[in-house]
Amino acid sequence: MATVTLCMILTAVAAPADLARRPAPVERAGIEQVLFAYFRKSRTPNPKITAIVLSTRAARFPSSAKYYYKKFAKIELLDKRAGFAAVLAGYYVAPLSGWRVLDLGSSEVGCSIPAAVFHGYKAAVLRDLALDCP
Repeated sequence: MATVTLCMILTAVAAPADLARRPAPVERAGIEQVLFAYFRKSRTPNPKITAIVLSTRAARFPSSAKYYYKKFAKIELLDKRAGFAAVLAGYYVAPLSGWRVLDLGSSEVGCSIPAAVFHGYKAAVLRDLALDCP
């Protein structure tokens, strides 16, 4: 009995926490809107959104901080001509808050974004969103 209990405890400790989640309907609507505007501005057809996940990693900000990225999302896209792509988007808190496209590509998405944008959580956020950087 003790062996079974010990195995269950070790399995629970060793299992990684799920640090990404599906967006709430209002978050999904905001993300879809920013993507629509982004692709309209670049005059390219809207690719199909195949998945959206948000990192649950939340940075701590001093109460004096007025401008910062609060949330980060990975959006997976599929275009018939261009193939697979991913978008890293961030929810920017400011007088005019909203989602913003930070990076787009088929590989190394988010790697070129300065670490300051993530307030010390860049590696953790990218790991949560399954975005790999060399």
